Amino acid sequence: MNYFRKVSECDSTIVFDIEDSIMEVGHPERSRSLKVKYRKILIGLLSEHVQIYRDHRIGIRINDVRSVEFQNDIRMLGQLRSVSWDVIIIPKVEYRADIELVLNELKKNNVSYRAIGIFAETEKGVENLQDIIHPAFPELEYVIFGHSDFNIDNNIFPFVHQDHPEYWNWVNKIQSQLAGTNITYINSPCFYLGDDKMMRSMLDQLYARSSINYGQMTLTYQQTLSCHHHQPVPCSSDQLSSKMPDAIEFAQYVIDKLHDKDKDKSFAVDQRKHLLTPHEIIVAKQIMAEHKGK
Repeated sequence: MNYFRKVSECDSTIVFDIEDSIMEVGHPERSRSLKVKYRKILIGLLSEHVQIYRDHRIGIRINDVRSVEFQNDIRMLGQLRSVSWDVIIIPKVEYRADIELVLNELKKNNVSYRAIGIFAETEKGVENLQDIIHPAFPELEYVIFGHSDFNIDNNIFPFVHQDHPEYWNWVNKIQSQLAGTNITYINSPCFYLGDDKMMRSMLDQLYARSSINYGQMTLTYQQTLSCHHHQPVPCSSDQLSSKMPDAIEFAQYVIDKLHDKDKDKSFAVDQRKHLLTPHEIIVAKQIMAEHKGK
């Protein structure tokens, strides 16, 4: 319970992710089994320790409304109807109907929540954002950028991250569509888990470029602490770099790191504490298969 207390003291919401964090890349049956396993763990955790949702703000990221897992998530939330969620996060939203479907299912299953957030993480989702958020949903408080899926949708590998100028062009495109609304933009997480300098630089860029309310998704307590104590310093685009590693070499690097991956996790972490996402693993496997087939 100490972890929940520490995160809450940073004025943060603790989000349980049962989407991309729980999967086995390339093994759909294994992924389904993992999701069943961790839904049971979450039900047990929140049933035994009511102080988690009584004393802290908690949220959950459910699965894509177009996936077979979505209804399983809704059934789980129905079992947890005593829990009051601060936010329910909907991934891969591309149409207004996606939100309407989730809201109807939450109401039908008597799920208690304060707000919803949506991920803008596909090209279609970003292009349709104006139509998605207008007219306003009273429940919609956050639009979250998911840059891993956005890289895949734009056929970019190695992925563009927050140290690349193109990333901030994407952020500007999303934020400009949120101007004049009450929606808060949430920045995509920094995968350089052990690089506090990179984290601070990203927060400085976010501060300098944002003219609307914004927040930051984090992956570790240290990142959360960095956000809580962040004091912005002046920055410029000159601190960003367009240099990218060779695609084949990086794909091989990602594949090599899979030997160290926890079998229950969808991601790997290298010796530099850089998180290699399931999205990068998927593309790396495709690239190496094509490369070896030549």
